Amino acid sequence: MRILRGMACALALGLALGTGPARADDATAPELQLAPGQLSVDEVWELYTGNSELVFSSSRQKTRWKAYYHPDGRMSGVDGGEAQTGIWFVDPLGRHCLRWDGTAKTRCHVILKQGDGYVRVKDEDKRYASEVHEGNPFKL
Repeated sequence: MRILRGMACALALGLALGTGPARADDATAPELQLAPGQLSVDEVWELYTGNSELVFSSSRQKTRWKAYYHPDGRMSGVDGGEAQTGIWFVDPLGRHCLRWDGTAKTRCHVILKQGDGYVRVKDEDKRYASEVHEGNPFKL
């Protein structure tokens, strides 16, 4: 299974060398049991790398944030109405993780395929619908 060995590795290797987030084969990683519709580590990488996402409130009435996920592990977007930059990675559990610059909090979500879109799941009470768009159509 191909996995990311953590944010420190992604930053130290990928960004320092200019080759993008680090990924490595890890024969010792346990096989993950995926929930119905849950994307695998590789599927999450393929979905987000070089693409943009709109994340909605639980009612889909309002965009919570939007971001473009650069192939090198950086991200740029709008959160709380303000332009932001940060980092993103996929952890060994297949969760899509991101951290806006200037914050110590890393957000990690399981990604589920649902109909034509996706659902980000942090825990049972925190689920957000999202749409992934090819490239950077929002000029983020």
